[in-house]
Amino acid sequence: MSHFQILSKQIIAQNIKRMDIAAPEIAKSARPGQFVLIMADVWSLRLFFPVVETNPPKGTIAIVFKEESPSEKKLGNLPIGHNLDVVMGPLGNPALPDAIGTSVCIGYELGIARMVPVSRYLQRLGNKNFGILGTATKRHLVMESQMRLSCQRIFVMSEDGSVGKKGFITDALSDVLVHYPVDQIFMAVPSKIVREVLRLVQEKRIKVKAVLAPFALSGIGFCGTDEIKVNKGYVSLLTEGPIFDAQLIDFDIYEERLARSHG
Repeated sequence: MSHFQILSKQIIAQNIKRMDIAAPEIAKSARPGQFVLIMADVWSLRLFFPVVETNPPKGTIAIVFKEESPSEKKLGNLPIGHNLDVVMGPLGNPALPDAIGTSVCIGYELGIARMVPVSRYLQRLGNKNFGILGTATKRHLVMESQMRLSCQRIFVMSEDGSVGKKGFITDALSDVLVHYPVDQIFMAVPSKIVREVLRLVQEKRIKVKAVLAPFALSGIGFCGTDEIKVNKGYVSLLTEGPIFDAQLIDFDIYEERLARSHG
């Protein structure tokens, strides 16, 4: 098995692929919430993907990504057996909460992949774990079965009613908050949904963490293009993120820089 070899890939939703890659050192050291930098070859842009799963005995990691940009499509078209030029990581600070209690893990479409390792970690800690998965339509829902295995109960909400229950993430969260004393919430969702969740829990003592999608216009963040505003100051998303207190993030700046990173 060659270093950084693509061992398998599969389509798991519309324009979304899972890829398993040989990366023994990363597989041993990656923690929930961390991510990797990948280059398909020397001509490709640097891409960032969360480490969704690791298998240390086999020395493999799994990533899940949407084929949107030319570089992402190029990566998705590479054949099994191809050796990637660069796989660097693990990057970022892991999500290692100490609190034992009731947790809610919320993911929207591709963001669900960022929640899988966090949800599994919370389960291993002994948390009572609830999962809320949101999607516009069934075609964009990913990793539902993996979330079910790490949650005591799961709620699937689709805006068109094609899978789970018709409605929104906040509908399911409102139901959970009525029936259970929630201690912490982790979210990998669009900024609009983060704001809605914060309004929903604003009078409750609940820790709310956002698991952001990492980016850097330079690819490594040295020029400051990965900086976002958190608690009145600027921090590096690549070194201090991607997990922050959701109430402290300036989402207008985050969204503007995220959009620029996608061209």
